[in-house]
This record gives sequence, C-alpha cells and structure tokens, in this order.
Amino acid sequence: MASQWWTLSDWLRDNPDDADVEEVRDFLERCRRSHVEYGRRHLGWGVFVLRRR
Repeated sequence: MASQWWTLSDWLRDNPDDADVEEVRDFLERCRRSHVEYGRRHLGWGVFVLRRR
C-alpha cells in the first residue's frame, strides 16, 4: 500500500496544476483512511522501508 501512496504523493507534488489534482488527492486520502480503519484489522501491521532517497 505504501508504494501506491508514495507514487500518488509524488505525482501530486510534481503536478500541482493538473486538472485531476483534487480527485487524486481525495482518492489517496480515502485509500489511506480505508486501510487504517479496516484493512489493518484484517491484514495486520508491517512497515517496510524500501525507498531510495
């Protein structure tokens, strides 16, 4: 999930003037909220840092 969130966050940062910014931002927030509220209960919790700086 985190890699999807990072990709969307990167896109939002790199494309602030795109017409779809609000829709993408809303989608990202819904995904995060859904995972925290529901997904974690069924999938558990794990943190893996695999991103280059």
